[in-house]
Amino acid sequence: MGAGTDHHPEWVWLAAVVPLTLAPPAIYLALRLNPELLAAVGWDSAMAVSRFAFLLAAISAFMIRDRAPLFAAALVMISLSAHHVAGRYDWQHSERSFFGVMRVAEFNDPGMGGPVRMLMHGTTLHGAQATDPVEACLPSLYYAPSTPIGQVTDALQIARPAVSIGVVGLGTGAMAAYRRPADDLTFFEIDPMVDRIARDPTWFTYISDCAQGPVETVLGDARLTLAYQPDDRFDLLLIDAFSSDSIPTHLLTREAIADYLRVVKDDGVVVLHLSNRHLELAMPTVNAARLAGAHDRHQIYVEREGLPVMAEASTEALILSPTEEGLALFADDPRWKTIAPNDVRAWTDDYVNVVGALTRQIRFERGG
Repeated sequence: MGAGTDHHPEWVWLAAVVPLTLAPPAIYLALRLNPELLAAVGWDSAMAVSRFAFLLAAISAFMIRDRAPLFAAALVMISLSAHHVAGRYDWQHSERSFFGVMRVAEFNDPGMGGPVRMLMHGTTLHGAQATDPVEACLPSLYYAPSTPIGQVTDALQIARPAVSIGVVGLGTGAMAAYRRPADDLTFFEIDPMVDRIARDPTWFTYISDCAQGPVETVLGDARLTLAYQPDDRFDLLLIDAFSSDSIPTHLLTREAIADYLRVVKDDGVVVLHLSNRHLELAMPTVNAARLAGAHDRHQIYVEREGLPVMAEASTEALILSPTEEGLALFADDPRWKTIAPNDVRAWTDDYVNVVGALTRQIRFERGG
């Protein structure tokens, strides 16, 4: 048997080290460039995969320990890969409440001046804020001025010298960045921990530094706390609680929507943020809204290419008003459309069909 044949297995072991050491940095790069993927996978899962890859790489290197040059090359590859992975963005803060684990992480986005802090609840990205003072008070992701939420807020603020805003779902408090001195803003949040983190300037400063005036938080289930709000209180009511894996379906029923319409002014606007990666929510919601007597418009916004990763996010929203006058600002805007009549059954407090919403979403994703 020739020398070349004797050495062949050693080169095979070295060749195995290459993909095993390239895989962990590639995984972390993909997570850093894709916040939605990061929310779904998480650093913990990525670390588990990386450890397994390094274990296999170490075993491969051990098999060629008698061939000094090859063994040294394998160790260099493992060392460089481990060093790269060690530079990942760890959780800055982690806290658990009755509603789950809330984590704060940092994501380096050079287009937004460097580190961007993200708030994650389980697998859901609840918002982000740039740490660069120049960018810090610019709402990002779903709340960016370019998105449906930003469009409605800006339109109402341009048309009215003072706007009363209610927001169900606090997240990082990004909506506080829209608060002008003459406006008032109230968050409705079920988890006290979320309110505490959003108000802690160690992590996020939308409320503490960006809002031009005080910001109130009403704690509790929004269906219950909104019931205590007076009629015709808000110019704008944002319902933003549906992007997670656990959907509070009781906030999308005919009865819930009727109460939203009650607490907004006759020319006020309800914004339902319906972005969800698992469920199609627009059709049962719009049918529930029409049964409640609402006028409606719908928009699916696709984030633009070439912007910083965290600048904006694709967003689906449904806007409602008790009157046609309330949607007059958007009547001639081609971005806002009317959902065609459909036979999807409206959700009520007595009927919710999550399986149907899941089936429709799968069908839409497949182009059906």
